[in-house]
Amino acid sequence: LYDLLHELRRRECVPTTCHKLLAQLERRGSLLHAYSANVDGLESAAGVRRVSHLHGSVRLAHCCVCRAPADPARLGAVADAAHDGARAAELRCSSCSHELNHIVPALACTDDPAPCRGLEDGLRTQLPRADACLVLGQPPPAGTHAASILASLSHHVPRLLLAASRVEGHAFDAQLVGSVDAAAGWLSAQIGEAAAGDAAAKGGAAGGAGR
Repeated sequence: LYDLLHELRRRECVPTTCHKLLAQLERRGSLLHAYSANVDGLESAAGVRRVSHLHGSVRLAHCCVCRAPADPARLGAVADAAHDGARAAELRCSSCSHELNHIVPALACTDDPAPCRGLEDGLRTQLPRADACLVLGQPPPAGTHAASILASLSHHVPRLLLAASRVEGHAFDAQLVGSVDAAAGWLSAQIGEAAAGDAAAKGGAAGGAGR
């Protein structure tokens, strides 16, 4: 586990155009919520606040028993030291006294709901308010948290897929096929132009009212 955490920390992962698109949507008030099946936490690194990490994140740490949050930097330092040959120190939870209260990365298997506490309550309030669904990358496999989100959406909600290749057998209203980052960049540009047009229209209306 320490080797895996060290490797993930060592890689200089930076937010892509897709992550920046989500942040752009949130800044303009168009993002109800983002659900990520990745564990790299790059959505948060891009500045997205309304995000749920369905399988946890290497940028987070918690107690493996009570799930109380912990300082991920301390865990990362232990993982780096262990990789360099030092004896791994045991980090213990200060919120519970269980004999197995080790601090671990906040990761989970596909069928483990622990990192997604409150997910169902959130979906009950968020999904009825959704007026569009954007999927970045391949559609999630059946039986996963992400697949259940898509299945729970009203069939009246339009769905747009950005993927490397066309996907059959899924009810998407439109698919942008090819480089996902390129498609996200194009979509981001369209959003930017629309926002600029809205601002210009508001400015014109305000100027007309003042004359």
